[in-house]
Amino acid sequence: MLGQRVHERFPHRLPVEIVHDGQSYEGITHNISMGGMFIFTSLQVPFGTEFTLKTRLPETEEDLLVPVQVRWQRSDGMGVQYLSMAPGEEFALDRLLKSLRPPA
Repeated sequence: MLGQRVHERFPHRLPVEIVHDGQSYEGITHNISMGGMFIFTSLQVPFGTEFTLKTRLPETEEDLLVPVQVRWQRSDGMGVQYLSMAPGEEFALDRLLKSLRPPA
């Protein structure tokens, strides 16, 4: 299964703030899953870089602050993997993804 995604990805635009080395950068998601997301951003950082991702999901009243790690890059953005999430954050993300899933 090498090279196959573990989590299904869904196209979704969501504004995010990247907090890295005391600086904030804007981004917007291209797609999102339970394991990570692709972010359109002008920020270029090396593979393996860790930073905090700040966003608000429709199911939450407060901003989520999620530690992430860069897993791959291209010129218009980067793919990141979540390093940890609180149970409430996972629940909110799961609800969002279920709402994005096309009806069977």
